[in-house]
Amino acid sequence: MNKLVPVEFKKQRIITTKIMAESFGTEDKIISNNFNRNTNRFTEGKHYYKLDGEELKAFKTNHLNDEPSMLRVNCLYLWTERGVARHAKILDTDEAWEVYEELEENYFKAQGSKQLSPMDQLKLQYQVLEVHEEKLNEVSEKVIYLEGAMTIDHGQAVNIKLAVDLKVRRLCCGSESNAYLNKELKSKIYRFVWKSIKEYFNVTAYHNLLRKDMEEATKYISNLTLQGGTLREVQQENSQMCLEV
Repeated sequence: MNKLVPVEFKKQRIITTKIMAESFGTEDKIISNNFNRNTNRFTEGKHYYKLDGEELKAFKTNHLNDEPSMLRVNCLYLWTERGVARHAKILDTDEAWEVYEELEENYFKAQGSKQLSPMDQLKLQYQVLEVHEEKLNEVSEKVIYLEGAMTIDHGQAVNIKLAVDLKVRRLCCGSESNAYLNKELKSKIYRFVWKSIKEYFNVTAYHNLLRKDMEEATKYISNLTLQGGTLREVQQENSQMCLEV
């Protein structure tokens, strides 16, 4: 990335959409489209400044005389460090993050080398902390998402199978009951339990259960009861009223 000529607006280092796009290895329109699709994630004065009218005219005179193509624009967006970080996050490419880190170190932070008042130093430190906090929040959100999408491991799958085995024995009124010893009836109850689990948690196989649902799945299995014809079959096979243990 070529060394940028420092440009400041309202005492903040900024870059234009054109410069940011070139630095990130993309096009102006992609940056603009990303902004238009995510306007709720940007705050004017914090992530960017929008210039038009006399303010834009003055900025052109002071900073854009050597860029004839920019002199024709009637609206210009200037991006702060936090705005550039937000765009890097939206693009989410290795190149964008590498360029942002370089800009952060060699362009935006360079403005801190001049003599600052104690209050300005505090403001700068606060801005740095906010940028890093946004990065940490993004990482945390990704970790939480990945954790929520993970399926149960082998040990948890074994525990689900054991919970189902125990439930079937109880639904049959014990492992010594006639219902449990009736292979056809026992298989029917197993099918009922497995089907109930898969339908309730919307999975095609029990090992596809999500880890975050493990506790709920265990409780769900424990609370399953027989109804209708299957319950009557168990009662008739055992020749007694079958109450769940």
